Amino acid sequence: MPTYATSSDRAFLERNSRLDADLALAALESGIEADDITYAFSVAVTPDDWAAAHAVGLARTALAKTRGRYSSAYRRGADDERIDTEGAIAEIALYAVLDRSEALTAPLVTYRPEPAADLEFEGYSFDVKSVSQSKTRVCINARAHNSRPVSAYVLARITSERVIDVYVVGHAAVDRWRLAQGHSPYYTSPMPPAPPFPLAED
Repeated sequence: MPTYATSSDRAFLERNSRLDADLALAALESGIEADDITYAFSVAVTPDDWAAAHAVGLARTALAKTRGRYSSAYRRGADDERIDTEGAIAEIALYAVLDRSEALTAPLVTYRPEPAADLEFEGYSFDVKSVSQSKTRVCINARAHNSRPVSAYVLARITSERVIDVYVVGHAAVDRWRLAQGHSPYYTSPMPPAPPFPLAED
């Protein structure tokens, strides 16, 4: 069972565990009112997770192009598949930990993405955002943020091919981030340093 001795510990939560699923929900809920991006827990990622994420990413990219969205400001050309796959691995890893909980999760693939949140439980709503391994900042689309006030964002940092670190930040906290301009306006903030890995036992 994971323990949270200090805020700097990396705590891995297990799949197929009702206890760890409840711990994950409690960690996400506790970060809603925080002023800063808060580390919640970590998830081990498997090759099967990546295989599923690639399949989901391909489907998302193909459906977006079918809808004629590949050339708009919301798509990024040849990089679409990587972005969609990273978004999928974030959701797959998180949903695997929450599988034994009462949380409601959004479908991984839909023809037209719904405006509903990715994750809901006990009246709270969350959007899941992936953060690439090479990125030190997180970006959230300003229009989506202002038009869909979820309770908080779950930030899934792809620390390595085998580890995703999960953070949470409240919707109100994002309002205070720096507003920047790319294809469209977005809020941006640096990610906190990654927690250390547990020391190996002798």
